[in-house]
Amino acid sequence: MNNEKPIHNLADFKKRENKQRPELCYGFEKKTDNVKLIIFTMNAGKTFLATIEKKRGDGRYYQELKETHDSIEQCLAAFNG
Repeated sequence: MNNEKPIHNLADFKKRENKQRPELCYGFEKKTDNVKLIIFTMNAGKTFLATIEKKRGDGRYYQELKETHDSIEQCLAAFNG
């Protein structure tokens, strides 16, 4: 895990909520032309999944990183590299 300060700001991410259980299952997504950064929880914020997906030549996104963390800040720091 990377202990540096996050360079990504959560305010730049779009919030996504599950329509049936928004208090338990929600996430944040930031998408550029070539990369998707996703933070997701299914347990009301007890743990978070940090995912980086990168676009390849066929135009589809493929997972490059998938890690579980205890906080949103740790997920943001994981996106640093």
